[in-house]
Amino acid sequence: MMTEWGTRMVDDMNALCTVEATTSARWMYEKAGFVVERHFALEVPDKFSDRPVERLFIMVRPRARPE
Repeated sequence: MMTEWGTRMVDDMNALCTVEATTSARWMYEKAGFVVERHFALEVPDKFSDRPVERLFIMVRPRARPE
């Protein structure tokens, strides 16, 4: 609900919207119209090297009405 509310507000303002997403949240933002602009693998200490690599995604949602 918060994503829907925020994207409606941004559309009303015709603003460009950006978010930072983790791997687990990426699908939610893609469903709301965001696309991946950049992504990064997060560095972790050696003691956590047995865990899956986490990624951070910089995502952009284009303006509702192109300028």
